Amino acid sequence: MIYLKTFQLAQSILLSALLLSSSFAFSQNLFINPSFETPAVDVSAANYHGITYAPNGATWLFENGTGICHNDNDWGVMVAPDGVQFAFIQGGASSSFSQTVTLDPGNYAITFNATLGYGDNQTVKITIDGNPLSDIAINSAYPTFDLYRTTSFNVAVKGTYVVKFSGSVTGDNKAFIDQIYLSNANSAYIENSGFEALQLSENTVGGSYGGWTFDANSGIQIKPREVKVQVATYYFPNWGPVWSSEWSLLKAAKPMFNGHQQPKVPMWGYTNENDPVAMAQKIDAAADYGIDAFIFDWYFYDQGSDKLTDTDRGHWDGQKYLSDALEKGFLQASNKNKLKFSVMWCNHDLGDVKGAVKPATFESIIDYVIEKYFKQPNYWKINGCPYFSIYQVNSFLESYGNDYSKAAAAIELFRTKVKAAGFPDLHLNVVLYDLKTATRNQTISQLKINSTTSYVWIHHNVLPGFPSTEYTKAADDYFNSVENGGGHNGLENPANDIPVPYHINVSMGWDSSPRCRNAADWMKRRDYPFGPVIVNNTPYLFKKHLAKAKALTMLKPENERIITINSWNEWGEGSYLEPDMINGMKYLEAVKAVFQQ
Repeated sequence: MIYLKTFQLAQSILLSALLLSSSFAFSQNLFINPSFETPAVDVSAANYHGITYAPNGATWLFENGTGICHNDNDWGVMVAPDGVQFAFIQGGASSSFSQTVTLDPGNYAITFNATLGYGDNQTVKITIDGNPLSDIAINSAYPTFDLYRTTSFNVAVKGTYVVKFSGSVTGDNKAFIDQIYLSNANSAYIENSGFEALQLSENTVGGSYGGWTFDANSGIQIKPREVKVQVATYYFPNWGPVWSSEWSLLKAAKPMFNGHQQPKVPMWGYTNENDPVAMAQKIDAAADYGIDAFIFDWYFYDQGSDKLTDTDRGHWDGQKYLSDALEKGFLQASNKNKLKFSVMWCNHDLGDVKGAVKPATFESIIDYVIEKYFKQPNYWKINGCPYFSIYQVNSFLESYGNDYSKAAAAIELFRTKVKAAGFPDLHLNVVLYDLKTATRNQTISQLKINSTTSYVWIHHNVLPGFPSTEYTKAADDYFNSVENGGGHNGLENPANDIPVPYHINVSMGWDSSPRCRNAADWMKRRDYPFGPVIVNNTPYLFKKHLAKAKALTMLKPENERIITINSWNEWGEGSYLEPDMINGMKYLEAVKAVFQQ
């Protein structure tokens, strides 16, 4: 970016009181509809939202996997360099768009802005009447468009010529193109028009940089730092010794239908998460691949819930359940400060044990989490306030006889004790799953809830296929519910209708069949943990929907840019980032590619 009052360019062109973008030219563009603003793309369509393949009336001829996108489309939210639409190429040499133009004798060149889809690879071929002009590898990181220019070409005879843009890389590899400019090559062409040739670490005034000379009233301004999205992933803590954890179920799992991929085999082996050394491996991987925080599933029930007594296996200590991974593993790991952590109170019923605890138990929870967790230097905080999530807010209300005033007083006590411990306040998050739309706004207002999120996609949209549903279908249904409503459990209306921030969730998959213990009636039952599984949840598709979540989240204020992922290790439900023997580290690599590029 440049800023100026009046200055003399190195190319001796004088400009006054202008702000220059990354592309401009000095002769008439010979293309019609160069920014693909017509025809208007339908952004309300349920399928291919904001995407039109082979549109009519565009003055361009689109063929085989090409068309026009709107800024708001199913592939992600982007900003066209000019207007609100741009073209796309999806595939190899047969994917093309072209326009016939009339050219006088002379030398010409073509410039255009382009970017790639997340994780995609594409080289754009430009031809004139079938004759190769330029092969241009697009290397711009989504969603940033950069300027590209062909080599110049000569026209000897006035006539009509077909200018064609086509792909080179087959498969679902996309290039997005906008502002195509065809002009006389003898027109002024300014090198380094985006002022990117020299990477500067601070704003400058005066001097010569990247082919430009600036006077005392002009210079180069560094683009403001992009505020990152915080990425938190749920951690399910039941992966201790094989004989006493769900590892035994995972090892015994079998395919339930043709093509069903079971068992899932962890690449790191069946490690004991209660061991600080094993946990340190998880911390390193999470931090190195773009995870900011673990949200531990955390269980705390009324004292005397003896139906959960399991002290010989280390699962139950009289009130807490499955706490060893956090307290013996994570908090004892030598590298614990490399990763932040928080807790989500899983206050759901567990067998015959009620999730709606006594008020005195909740006060014990308050004291426990403040002292044991919040005071840890790596506890996750939002604007300095410790993040505490409640899985079932209606169960919490039940603890107080569904009396809002009593429940609100309990939360106020929580906030008072948090402040007394030296924090600005409590950041109270609730999961939408149990926050019913009919009473949602009242609950949020009276309990002074700070934010909402989801645990997993299937809480909001039933998987329509059995025995399996495509990952793309599950993803499309969820994001449609976030943006337009029509879902369940809090997403009946668009997420923007929620009066506090909603943190978008990205689920890696769903397959809870290991918990069915290879039951003979698996195909007949639908009650949890039975039911359909998600298939074809490839690392590429996971990355694609992380990108969509990031693009939507970047539209929010800086302090609301949070995404939750299901999950780090829900092996028993088929949703995990930890490496397995089929995909290795690819799901973590997807997180890194999207959030640490």
